[in-house]
Amino acid sequence: MTVEAGADLVAAGATFNGAVNVEENAYLDLTDTTVKGTLTTDSAFGTHLEKSNLKAVDATEGFVYAVDSTLGGNVSTDSGELYVSGSTLNAALTGEGNQYTDVYDSTVKGALTVNGNALGGVFCASEVYGAAKYSGNADNLQIGGEGALGPCAGASYFGGNLAITDNTANSVLDNAIVRGSLTATGNNPVLVVGELARIRGSVTGDTAAASASSSRSAKQAAPQDRGAELAEKSAERAAAAKAEAHEAGKSRL
Repeated sequence: MTVEAGADLVAAGATFNGAVNVEENAYLDLTDTTVKGTLTTDSAFGTHLEKSNLKAVDATEGFVYAVDSTLGGNVSTDSGELYVSGSTLNAALTGEGNQYTDVYDSTVKGALTVNGNALGGVFCASEVYGAAKYSGNADNLQIGGEGALGPCAGASYFGGNLAITDNTANSVLDNAIVRGSLTATGNNPVLVVGELARIRGSVTGDTAAASASSSRSAKQAAPQDRGAELAEKSAERAAAAKAEAHEAGKSRL
């Protein structure tokens, strides 16, 4: 099935037995829905997934907003915005060249790769069981703990190795357990490791301890609620699509 350029598809309680393709400036909104094939987007406006089950996601540009969903295959986004909350990902998650890659209260059973994100990313109260890598990101990286990108009440877990390398972002690792080793090379500024971070393996590269003043500043900073922004953007587009469909009347298929 294809959502053609500029079109909107809003579905609830549906099942798609094959792949779904979302074309340029098109919008897909799924609630309580199953997609048995791969979801592919190319320069789409965005995709909103809520309480849905999908096989895999391959998105280029546009946003992907996934809440309380199960994603059975690899999830890969390129040059867009990625926000995942309350979800289970049974394979790898990749955010390549995005504006940001934010993961809240979710489980990633494969590898996690966040590379070249202009506004960094958040990993909060979540678990990843494969290797995790943050490389070449700018702005802010909040990996566990409190920070300028928002509050984070729960601890995070990295079941394998964690590499935080070659970032120009202000990078902080806190309130997290790293079961494997930590590599922190080529970061400018250097990675800040908070007092609630626990590294079970070796540490390679340069790190700095969080100062009391920087911790207070992070907690006092106004959080950037990027999830709320995407939810609002989704709601506006979905409302416009429903209004247009209502005006058009029944399709008489």
